[in-house]
Amino acid sequence: MDRTVLEWNGIFDRYNIKQKYANPEETVFHRSAVELGFLAGPRSAEGVNLSFAEDLSPVPETFLVFAQESALPWLKMSEGLMPVEVSSRLPLSSDLYSRFEWRTYANKVKFYMSLDRKPESDWELLLDGSVFDDGRSVPRELSVLVFVNNQEIGTWKIDGNFKRESFPIARKLMEESFHDDMRLVTLMLRLPEVPSLLENYLEVSTYGLRLNGMQIRPLTPEG
Repeated sequence: MDRTVLEWNGIFDRYNIKQKYANPEETVFHRSAVELGFLAGPRSAEGVNLSFAEDLSPVPETFLVFAQESALPWLKMSEGLMPVEVSSRLPLSSDLYSRFEWRTYANKVKFYMSLDRKPESDWELLLDGSVFDDGRSVPRELSVLVFVNNQEIGTWKIDGNFKRESFPIARKLMEESFHDDMRLVTLMLRLPEVPSLLENYLEVSTYGLRLNGMQIRPLTPEG
């Protein structure tokens, strides 16, 4: 019989194992067709989305580029993004080259990270990305609501050109993570103009966010 979240709760309670469901929402993975190591398929053999503190990568204080292999640990503990292979022509050449970029498949993105030191100041979130809008020569502008630990910290207005923007994170939000059992930091991006998977009949959206990278760092140097 498949193990459900409730069954896992019973097992952990019985043996007094402390754990936390950092990502209980995702049920559809759009990764199995792509050869990206441990990103292909569910994160556990039974398909239960759970994690222990050691599964979480620290907040990326240096800029994290999702197209690079070094970003895979953060992408593993995320939901809402899928890799898409795109082809481009080399400058002054007819040759094509292919690359992967990370796109939303519905109306939200979540990252699950940890904070390993006590914050001494406010922090800053940097996001880099653009809009994809298949079938349109000029992509529509997209509004992205940005949340840290379920607290809205700003709105990101983007179009078809790559744009990097910063958002302040109040120290109290980072302190909340530092005092959490898992030191859990949750970053969520919501796209209110894009339908959810259920609203879109489980079809991948043709309009959304192309996310290139991110960084979360103190606003002032900390010792």
